[in-house]
Amino acid sequence: MKLSFSLPLLLLLAAPLMAAQGHVYRDDDGAISVYKLEPNAQVQIGLDTPPSRNLTSTKCGLLVVINSANYPMATVQVDGAVINPANLQTRIRPNCRPKADGSYALDEERPNHFKTSSGDLVIVGKQPETRYSVTRRVSFAS
Repeated sequence: MKLSFSLPLLLLLAAPLMAAQGHVYRDDDGAISVYKLEPNAQVQIGLDTPPSRNLTSTKCGLLVVINSANYPMATVQVDGAVINPANLQTRIRPNCRPKADGSYALDEERPNHFKTSSGDLVIVGKQPETRYSVTRRVSFAS
């Protein structure tokens, strides 16, 4: 038995499959966006690895994780250390200035990690001008 389908019928049957498929974009900060979905479409999203991004420390060894809409502040992991910004003091980020010997130093020493009033996380004691992978620790409520 041979079935024949018309083009409008094929499009009608394929519409639910096409509606659930969106396009995925990942920006430089690691934020993922899904677009070109139908309104109120339900999609299933899986996460293979926690979101991460690579950042370079300052000349004074500060690693600054900027709080943004694409990368809201959360608990992060750097070099195996887990850092929760909720547990840190809010401090002003001191300037990093060159010294006479060519090295750099902060105007005011910061021995502990801290967060800024704008929500940025500042990790101290890193190697100057070194690239680090910062992984956001994701937890989901069940």
